[in-house]
Amino acid sequence: MSPRIVTPQNAKQLTRLRQLGERILHPTYRGQLLAFDAKSRLLVSMEQGGEGRLRWWDLQDESPHPRAVQYLPGGLAAVVLPDAQTVMSVTIGGQLQAWSAADGRALRSAPLGLTTQGIDLSRQGNLLLVAGAIGDLRLWDVTHWRPLRDLEPVPTLLYGCALSPDATLAAAGAADDRGENGTQGSIRLWDVRTGASRGAISVQASYVWAVAFAPTGNLLAAGTSTGEIVLIDVTSMQVVGTRKGPPAGAWRLSFNFDGSLLAVGADTGAFVVLRTDEGMRLYAHSDEDDSQASAAVFSPDGRFIAWGEGSAQVGLWGVET
Repeated sequence: MSPRIVTPQNAKQLTRLRQLGERILHPTYRGQLLAFDAKSRLLVSMEQGGEGRLRWWDLQDESPHPRAVQYLPGGLAAVVLPDAQTVMSVTIGGQLQAWSAADGRALRSAPLGLTTQGIDLSRQGNLLLVAGAIGDLRLWDVTHWRPLRDLEPVPTLLYGCALSPDATLAAAGAADDRGENGTQGSIRLWDVRTGASRGAISVQASYVWAVAFAPTGNLLAAGTSTGEIVLIDVTSMQVVGTRKGPPAGAWRLSFNFDGSLLAVGADTGAFVVLRTDEGMRLYAHSDEDDSQASAAVFSPDGRFIAWGEGSAQVGLWGVET
């Protein structure tokens, strides 16, 4: 039986329902980035460090074993196209790959020509946003498998990036060099159609690790190195609130399907679930492994939260029926 949809009213009842993959204690394992397909059936994991494994599971299968495994040294992140037929991955060195979701066959690859820090797939599945380490952002045309355009470069270090639900805006977390004073965290925005910069919003932190648009597209959340989550009104480009996230740093962010909840992967082996409107912490879990940081992501149907564990397994949380 399927678990219940996770809501602000029942999120305190979250429990781990399943563990996927085998337990491996690799000395260089640093966590995982995760993504679901649009129908919440496929779950893909890109292992950071360790053996650099790209894995994905069909969640309708009761087995904990992945459908496919690819060893990808320097692998950064992966996504699933909306038709659930293709998995796309990218390495830190900027190599883009496409794989058959059915059996893991390599389909095609291309060099991006930049050192990659983050990617995000448009809801429509036709655009991939790629953030480069030294202020470059590139839009990749997934349908025609070619670069579409570069966005206006900025003189800063970039980290996680995101496309708005209608793919008209791009955002990225950044760290601006302040010389002897270290770095100043900021949130950067661009117009996707023209590629022009929409400006920057500075925050009280050294880094902004991650950004995520709410499903409505009018709110942007930014995760900082202090653990604070900054909420931005996209239309006015103004800060409209802050939420207290995990103290080690808000490393990755994921809204649920209606934007009422926010899952935050910490810069340690932990994640929390917050109410977006009030900031109340509804659930927290830690495996006390401070050498790894993993994303916590909601499934599109709202029934699961996936999180990468210190054992290199993937845990699936939900509210039991």
